[in-house]
Amino acid sequence: MLVEAGVVSWEQVRHASAEAEQERLPLGQVLVRDGLVLSKDMATVTALHTGLPMVDLKNETVDTNALMRLSQDVARRYLALPVRENDEHLTVAMTDPTDLQALQDLAAYSGYIIDPVIATPEDIEEHIDLAYRLAEREATKE
Repeated sequence: MLVEAGVVSWEQVRHASAEAEQERLPLGQVLVRDGLVLSKDMATVTALHTGLPMVDLKNETVDTNALMRLSQDVARRYLALPVRENDEHLTVAMTDPTDLQALQDLAAYSGYIIDPVIATPEDIEEHIDLAYRLAEREATKE
């Protein structure tokens, strides 16, 4: 999709793909790291490719109950932010919803069925810091 849109060339994708394989990183992460694609564009393409919604965490209210379903360490390790819970489902903002191992691990840690949504890595990192800090403050007030 990125090649068709004229964002990157096939040669750039082939080169980045070889790097990604060698470094055992997702292709999208290498494309962003190398400055070939903006993280927001990569998130948009991922959302279009997977059919999953993209969220702007600046406009989302993170449910504290959902947040408590995953520890801050787990959220950082998987770059995944719990946003809301509904029955046995936990909506989690992530950059790579195709990482089945991460989805299984998050389900095991939380005890919930994971419903992934797409967000940029920068937004997730920023909101992990913010959301867990606010949750800690609320917990100490009680």
